[in-house]
Amino acid sequence: MCKHQWANLLVKKGREIIPVSTLKICLKCGELKIGKKTIRLSKSRLDMDGKPIRNVSQIDISNRLKIPVGIDLYS
Repeated sequence: MCKHQWANLLVKKGREIIPVSTLKICLKCGELKIGKKTIRLSKSRLDMDGKPIRNVSQIDISNRLKIPVGIDLYS
């Protein structure tokens, strides 16, 4: 069982970088938490052909996580 070490992910809008408190990733097991829901991901990086996660700021998941507008994540 993992003792999660959560790190906030950031959103980049133009030149502005915004921390998103509802979007977190565990640095140890790779679980992704969006609000109250948790999604299990691989320990391997999504954008670097299986290299381990070392720096959360370099993970490119923007095109892989598409949440349609109008979806209630908390229902």
